[in-house]
Amino acid sequence: DRQFAQEFFSYRDQALSARGRISLLAATIRDAEANVSTSVSRYRACEAQISEVIDAQNLLVTQKQSFYKAIFDYQIAKSRLARSVGR
Repeated sequence: DRQFAQEFFSYRDQALSARGRISLLAATIRDAEANVSTSVSRYRACEAQISEVIDAQNLLVTQKQSFYKAIFDYQIAKSRLARSVGR
């Protein structure tokens, strides 16, 4: 059935896309955590303003939110895919 194939491939593409975002965002979170640590160290050594630390923390929070959204999107796409094949 044509509609089944369209739904199946759409949900599969959504799951693959979300899984790719999860992998990329996991790496950016590690980088953002290192950035926070560096910024805090620089601030404590009086080499940076507090705004640098705040910016680094905000970036980390944003990356984590995107990561959790990608996990959510992946789980939703996976469940829709399973439902489309009758599981």
